[in-house]
Amino acid sequence: MHDERALNHLDELDPQQLRPEFQEGVQKLTRLLLSRGQPKRIGIVPVTGVMLAGLAEAYVLAINQGAVPTIATAWQGVAEAECRRAAAAAEDTYRLEFNLEGTPAEPEVLLLEHLRCLNAAKATFRSIAVAEPRVRAAAKAALLEALQQRFTLIKEAALARASAQVDSALLLAAQQISTAARLHSSWADVQAEVSRAIAAYDSTTTGPTKWPRLTVFLQQQYGHMVAEFMQKIEASAEKRINEARMAAREAEVNLKRAESKIKSVEIKVKDLTTAEDQLKRELEQEKHRRSSSGGSLGGCFGCGAHTEPHM
Repeated sequence: MHDERALNHLDELDPQQLRPEFQEGVQKLTRLLLSRGQPKRIGIVPVTGVMLAGLAEAYVLAINQGAVPTIATAWQGVAEAECRRAAAAAEDTYRLEFNLEGTPAEPEVLLLEHLRCLNAAKATFRSIAVAEPRVRAAAKAALLEALQQRFTLIKEAALARASAQVDSALLLAAQQISTAARLHSSWADVQAEVSRAIAAYDSTTTGPTKWPRLTVFLQQQYGHMVAEFMQKIEASAEKRINEARMAAREAEVNLKRAESKIKSVEIKVKDLTTAEDQLKRELEQEKHRRSSSGGSLGGCFGCGAHTEPHM
């Protein structure tokens, strides 16, 4: 190409507009660079674009401050900054990976989740951190310590939430059991309500204190529950006894009234019997009297008939 004006905009030209020999020379140069060129290294550490920019920044900062930059000092600062960036990315990976909502508040389960997220964080750190082994080891140790502190806080918060859930669930179970002991008249019904309360507690709570606290709770609640149930039974029995006593007193009063009526009837019957006997005697006397009066009248009547012809 001989057009000077076009050569001023070489980067905008179509490669096909260039001379074939020029295109061939560019291709040979590219193959040579790719076959013999090696990544930039400082010591044994490959230098990335970010690190190279950081190294240039360190040089410029030192020069602006009137100091004489050295490769070792500048490179150490760049390596440490790169490791800090890798550690920050690893912490982000750990935070995003940790499943707070889906992990039960059990120490063993939390530890397994911590180890899983820790491995993911280490992989992120390894993929980013580029520095000498000494610098990498120091940054990795600081990262592991920070992640251990984060895990400790996560575990303490999870166990505190689990303990609060246990408190709430036990309070609700106590109310259910107390209500059942007061309302149900059958011990089997009370035990069934206790079983339902335990099932609800099991489904809503986690944590290392879950079962030990339930054991203590049941030991205490069974005593209270039995006492309340027995008080209710005793109150019911006392009520029935009082009702029976009242019924017995009423029956006794009714019996006395009946006995009084019977005595009154007996007196009346006795009086009637006496009157009947008296009436019978009077009737017998009347019959006897009439019988006696009838015999005398017959004799007189006979005498009159016998004397009549002599007149």
